[in-house]
Amino acid sequence: MSNKMVLSEMQHTQSKGLECLGCGCYQFYTAWTRHYKNRTVRSKVCRHCGRKHQTVERVVK
Repeated sequence: MSNKMVLSEMQHTQSKGLECLGCGCYQFYTAWTRHYKNRTVRSKVCRHCGRKHQTVERVVK
């Protein structure tokens, strides 16, 4: 896997949003979501190539 980025860092570097590492498109659907105490983990699947990606959202105080 490549270097992990926090969503806020990703938004600053990629103005179009999450990019698929397989085919380069920006269209995903959410397969599942898990909620924990201070973060939310989502599994995203690319609509074109089917590659799976996970995103982590955390609360920033």
